[in-house]
Amino acid sequence: MAWSEGPYALYKISGRNWVALADIRNPNGLERADGEEFFWVGNNETVIEAIAGRAGTMVWGIKLYPGPSLPHQDFRNILISTSMGYREEKCIKNWGASTISVPVTAGQTRIIISALDPPAPQSQPAADPRIMLLQLRGLKILELR
Repeated sequence: MAWSEGPYALYKISGRNWVALADIRNPNGLERADGEEFFWVGNNETVIEAIAGRAGTMVWGIKLYPGPSLPHQDFRNILISTSMGYREEKCIKNWGASTISVPVTAGQTRIIISALDPPAPQSQPAADPRIMLLQLRGLKILELR
């Protein structure tokens, strides 16, 4: 870190073997619990902006959990796509710690996560009307391959 003040930080980076998350835009918002940030993927796109020093494959460490909007289905289908034309459908069956690999280009890459399953009718808790199909918790970059 070269400088920081309040919520802002400036890093000095050498070489090209790096990748960083620049932004996460999620219609359901970003939340924090037990010291970890998380968000719910609903029926709208979640957009993650990444910036990389070189093209490669960004590997995330993440914890995945099913959301309450589809209580009688023990898997979730999602689409991961990028601004560079990458598209992959994933069926998530194993809950908890996982990794996700996404190709990135040198510079900025937009990564879009979309839920492919419709929510079950009348499945939302009365206190929270959001569509919550999949929880992504503790997202962190592990490496750039």
